[in-house]
Amino acid sequence: MIFLTQRHKRRIMIAGGILILLLVIIALILTVAPAKQEQQIPSQSYEITETDIFSLPGFKAADIMVKGVKLGDPYETVIEKLGTPDKQIPVNDRTINVEYGERLKLSDTGLIIQLKDDRVIAFTFKQSFNPLLIGKTKIVHSKEDIYLQVLGKPDNILFVPITPMSALAYKVLEYQDKGVYVLLRKDEQNGFTLRGIPLKA
Repeated sequence: MIFLTQRHKRRIMIAGGILILLLVIIALILTVAPAKQEQQIPSQSYEITETDIFSLPGFKAADIMVKGVKLGDPYETVIEKLGTPDKQIPVNDRTINVEYGERLKLSDTGLIIQLKDDRVIAFTFKQSFNPLLIGKTKIVHSKEDIYLQVLGKPDNILFVPITPMSALAYKVLEYQDKGVYVLLRKDEQNGFTLRGIPLKA
C-alpha cells in the first residue's frame, strides 16, 4: 500500500512538472508572438504632396512617398508613377539622377531622384517643387527659421560642391535620424533631400 502511494505521488509530481513546463512554454510563446507581430506592422507612409511632413513628430525619410514612390522602389515604379523623366544624368556606372519638372507641370526642375543599381536612394526637392508642397515643408526658410521653427539644430553641417568641379558649395544641414538634408545658399534654403543612406556613404 505504501509502495503504491509513493508511486502515485511520483506520477503526480511528474505530471505536475510537465504541466508547469507547458505553462512556461505557452507564456513564452505569448510574450514573443506580439513582438513578432509588431515587427511585421509596416510604418506609416506619408505622401509629401498631401502632408506637411516637417510638422510631423518623429518622421523618417523612409516613411515618405513622392507621388506614390518611396525610397527603395525600383526604377520601373518611378516610371509607372511619375512617367518618363525630363532628364536622365549618369553619376557613375551604378548611379543615375533622373529629373522631373515639365513632366510634373513645374516651371523648372523641381524633383531629382537618385537611383543606385536601379533602386531609389534619394529624393531632392528644389524651389520649383513648392506648388506641390505644404506648410513648413515648402522651400522658403532661412537657416534661423530651420533651427528655431522647423527641424531644430542639425547633427552635422556639410559642404557639398554645387557641381563636381565647382568652387561654389551648398551648406548642407544633416539630420541623420530623419534622413533629411537641407540645402542652403547664403543661409537661405535652396532645397532639401530625403535619403535612405547617409550623404557621406
